[in-house]
Amino acid sequence: DEEYRDFLIQQVSEEVLDPSSAYYHAAKWALFNDELSQNVTKPKFLQRYILALFYLQTSQGLTKPWLSCGPPQGIDEDETCTYLEFGRLPDQAETATHFPLPGQFRWLSNVDECQWVGVTCGAGNEVIGIRVVGQGLTGTLPTELKALPFLQQISLNYNELTGTISPVFASFRHLLQFEVYGNLLSGAIPSEFFQQDDIPLITLGLGDNMLAGTLDTHIGRLSDLKGIHLFANNLEGKVPQEIGDLPYLAYLRLHRNSFSGQMPSSLGKLSLLTELMLDQNGFTGFIPTEYGQLKRMDLLDLGENSLSGTIPPEVFNMTQARSMAFNSNQLRGPLPTTALLQMTNLLAIRVDRNGLNGPIPSELGALANLIQVYVHLNEFTGPVPVELCGKIIQADCFPDDSPPNPCQCCFACCDRTTETCLRL
Repeated sequence: DEEYRDFLIQQVSEEVLDPSSAYYHAAKWALFNDELSQNVTKPKFLQRYILALFYLQTSQGLTKPWLSCGPPQGIDEDETCTYLEFGRLPDQAETATHFPLPGQFRWLSNVDECQWVGVTCGAGNEVIGIRVVGQGLTGTLPTELKALPFLQQISLNYNELTGTISPVFASFRHLLQFEVYGNLLSGAIPSEFFQQDDIPLITLGLGDNMLAGTLDTHIGRLSDLKGIHLFANNLEGKVPQEIGDLPYLAYLRLHRNSFSGQMPSSLGKLSLLTELMLDQNGFTGFIPTEYGQLKRMDLLDLGENSLSGTIPPEVFNMTQARSMAFNSNQLRGPLPTTALLQMTNLLAIRVDRNGLNGPIPSELGALANLIQVYVHLNEFTGPVPVELCGKIIQADCFPDDSPPNPCQCCFACCDRTTETCLRL
């Protein structure tokens, strides 16, 4: 026991000796209570200990147990459990729920740790992934996970983790996915993530927290990135042009922050980009024409900024796009009618709350897949084309006695003077 205790002190922390610490209680469990920790190799013992420590640290020493599949409690509970898998209801993306998954194995149970729910192991039984989502984890992000040398995935989304993100996580040599969406994390994104060329990170998911500061201009060094998910934080400053140097980037979600300045034109180089969400920021200037080069774009949202100028016809070269939003800016001029005819995959378009003028294009009616058209609170003239009937249309068809855009089939009508809308 002394040999393994000293081994833990050397590999982890001297806090193993502090009876008030999670380190001590994890060691006590491993040395005296856990049947499988006996007669295993030191690397296997350390791996099992680190996972036990992780549970104790994120449950406040068992005083705030996870929502499901915590350690067995008493004789009424065995190694198995029903895990409550976090998810979203169909067609209700904002509504979170939990789906029961029976027949799972508890954490700190007397089965191999590779069988504990949320733990993934490689061919040599080394831990390569930890995914514990929506289970009420508390405390700070445990840096002791670095003792798992082959860890590739950390997914701890939608929990209650607090504190800052330690620079230690930038030193994980094999980490591919770092996802901590929907917690209570604060502080800046550690610059250490962007100071090395050999970080293999594919997904950087830090959205829906309370992170602040700017986005490091060296982000272009993370050349393997496929997803940057920094939405719903307090990030500010300019978005670095260097993001355009990430050849594999497919998802860029920066919405609901305080970014400012012009939208980086370099994003037009991202030939694999399928989602670009820059809405609900403070961007100014024109929409870059270079965005028209994004041939794989599926979802484009530039709404709720302070963009000016016109909607350039080049953006409608994104012929694979299914959703496009330019709403709540300061855009002027007409909609480019000829370019719109290319958008045969388009399901929804929002250009509402701008200063667009000219007629509402009847060409929108020729887009067979188009379902939703929001053109209200603009300066369009003339009636809503009958070709659009059959779609969900919201236009300036109030007041009844003199509507700017008379409509025979609108889903909702708005009044430009009062800026109010009423569903019909």
